[in-house]
Amino acid sequence: MAYYRKRRRYRGSSGSPLLNIATLTDPAWIGSAILAGIILFSSWLILPAVFQINPILKILTPLFEMIGSILALIFGLMAFMLFLARDTVPVTPSTTYKPAYQPPKPSQKPQNDNPSPYANPDHEQPNGWSLSLLRDLEWKRFEDLCNEYHRECGLRSTTTGLGADGGVDIRLFHRETGALIAVTQCKAWPDKPIGVELVRQLLGTMTHEKAPTGTFITNGTFTKPAEELAKEDPIILVDGKHFIELIERLPASSQARLLAFATEGDYTTPSCPHCGIKMVPRTNRTTGKKFWGCKNFPVCKQRLWIRKGTA
Repeated sequence: MAYYRKRRRYRGSSGSPLLNIATLTDPAWIGSAILAGIILFSSWLILPAVFQINPILKILTPLFEMIGSILALIFGLMAFMLFLARDTVPVTPSTTYKPAYQPPKPSQKPQNDNPSPYANPDHEQPNGWSLSLLRDLEWKRFEDLCNEYHRECGLRSTTTGLGADGGVDIRLFHRETGALIAVTQCKAWPDKPIGVELVRQLLGTMTHEKAPTGTFITNGTFTKPAEELAKEDPIILVDGKHFIELIERLPASSQARLLAFATEGDYTTPSCPHCGIKMVPRTNRTTGKKFWGCKNFPVCKQRLWIRKGTA
């Protein structure tokens, strides 16, 4: 909670700014239970002792004891209901999270139901997290990884799925109340820094969504103007290097789950932003430049640029 009282830089702070959001998910039933105890203690012990010095207030002591008991009962029941509902999923937008990839079970070998013929079959399976691995992830896998990271931190989240996202890739919700606590934008731009315009767009999205906090995660870097803008507003910037640091702060079991999730199947060939299937490399007949095109062309005309050395 201290993060919202005093702005911290996303780099070099004493704790994880993303994990600070998780403090909003502390059990609300504890507060109601404590309040019920304080009311009961005050109405039956403190107030009667104080009222003893005044004859008129002494007469009113039973009334205050009754009112205190009723209020304590109300907050006690509220605490009990919140305790029972602590593991239920809050009411959130109809869009539910369905990751494109599921990590294989320990007893199963990794399988890819939609393999790309252009993926490197000799690519060695990474045995740990690194910045180069993070930068090799295609955009959809990177977004899904960001969402899985939030879930490993204990947050409830939804993703916008394929198509136009309106400046939001992930929405984070309070575990108890279901209230929106943050919106997240993810960009797999390892070769191009995130500029101030994209951060400013996130700020506008926060205002539109009435989100108290915004997070911007990339496997690349941010420009200095983007960092300066984020310092002035409740925006958390997480570049590739810092994201790896955050993952490595998680328990070893969580790190292993995220690694299995991120590297299952073909995790380098980009997915079509419209269709969700793996794209194929094509060549522009006029310019000779290569690009990623959708397999469903000409029905789907989505294109993505090809990074050097990836096709």
